Amino acid sequence: MDERVVAPPGPTGLAATRRLAVLADDPDVDGVLSARTAQASAVSGAAGRTVAEPRVLAWQLDFDEASRFGSAGGDSGLGGPAPGPGRVVVNEPLARSLSVSAGDPVTLYLFGTPRTYRVERVVPEEGLAGVGLGGRLNRDVLATRLQGGQLASSLVATPVESDIRRQFDSSTAFFRLMQGFLALGLGVGITGLGVVMVRSVRERRRTIGILRALGFRARTVQRSFLWESGFIALEGIVLGSLLGVLTTWLMYRDSAALEGLEGGFPVEWAGIGGLAAATFAASLLATIGPARRAAAIRPALAVHVTE
Repeated sequence: MDERVVAPPGPTGLAATRRLAVLADDPDVDGVLSARTAQASAVSGAAGRTVAEPRVLAWQLDFDEASRFGSAGGDSGLGGPAPGPGRVVVNEPLARSLSVSAGDPVTLYLFGTPRTYRVERVVPEEGLAGVGLGGRLNRDVLATRLQGGQLASSLVATPVESDIRRQFDSSTAFFRLMQGFLALGLGVGITGLGVVMVRSVRERRRTIGILRALGFRARTVQRSFLWESGFIALEGIVLGSLLGVLTTWLMYRDSAALEGLEGGFPVEWAGIGGLAAATFAASLLATIGPARRAAAIRPALAVHVTE
């Protein structure tokens, strides 16, 4: 191995991996391999006594790519099948230190969390099986997937897919909760519109009676109240939708977490339109009752003045 590039975890490490991947097409480069590593310790009781090794390098890599790494016809040091779930490959220095062989259990303390694996096979300290971070003797354990958390001042091996899914599920649950509160507020607003229309009918009772006496039909009175409530609801829907989109766009533009995303600002017009239509229909339903009561007012009773 001629060159070794060590990068911190997170975006910096991923960026370095992507930039180095293009070297695989260079005819002067025999191979490029990316791996994740973490400092760990190991404990074994296979020899009838508990043996511990405080300094172990745990590697997560693709064994198929590792077996093809290096010059054509060369030995990468990691030939053979990839270990299955719960199994690891150890090199000879670590096997001697822990007195383990193929089939023996070994407990790895990855970031303070103990996890027990079974040794798939022991490989010589050659090629990739002897790589380290500067030590003269490297005790390596290799697996297709490492599990662990974050440790300060160390390289981190994390299951990126599961972390993203967990964060996405948490964000989704939070937004569902917020949507519940917003739906409750929307329901209160629609109910308030219905209450306002009821009070409006009571306050305009004499006016409605005079209009009826002048020849206005009951259907016309009913439609006037529906048009009034519809205009109020439409005004609130349009204003709320525009302010909501504007606020979301400002958060999208100024958020450091979303910096660097490409594709523009997405707006779910279909969802907004469906919610607006449902809100408008619910507002009209809340007003039908007061509008019918206004249309049923008798002119003689409405304009009657008690001495």
